[in-house]
Amino acid sequence: MLCFLANNYRVVAHDRRGPGRSARVATGHDMDHYAADASAVVEHLDLRNSIHIGHSTDSGEVARYVHLLT
Repeated sequence: MLCFLANNYRVVAHDRRGPGRSARVATGHDMDHYAADASAVVEHLDLRNSIHIGHSTDSGEVARYVHLLT
């Protein structure tokens, strides 16, 4: 992320539901919910022309999010 910050990009990282500082929830641990959560973050922050990067299973979340946009 430092390379993006060094080039004056705004970097937003969110915790997927469950791990990190996000709420512990028993349901919604599937790509559809993860993609909807990402969409809610994008909408809430009014992000435009955003680039989404996902590592490992997060790449599935990104792919699902992009699929929902089309």
